[in-house]
Amino acid sequence: MTLELIAACFTFAGSLVLCLDALRVRRTLKQRRGAETLVEVIKKLGQEGLLQDSGGRVLDSPKTIEDWFAARSFRMAWVGFMLLSSGFALDLYSKLVNSLS
Repeated sequence: MTLELIAACFTFAGSLVLCLDALRVRRTLKQRRGAETLVEVIKKLGQEGLLQDSGGRVLDSPKTIEDWFAARSFRMAWVGFMLLSSGFALDLYSKLVNSLS
């Protein structure tokens, strides 16, 4: 019984992460547009290289901004997928164990 409960929790958590990632699309688009505008202003001021991500990569063009946002979304999708698939695997395992006993 506890394994089935853990499986349900993993499945729910994975579904929640994927849902929240999907619901953030509008906010992410606004953030991306704002970042692109910021890059344009920084370039006009001659301060290129000022905007960087946590890894130290310079975000100085619309492509690098888009890549950064895509990587962030990919990480959320990967976490959601792993939780969801773990929940399904645990659920399948618990059903197999229950059917054999």
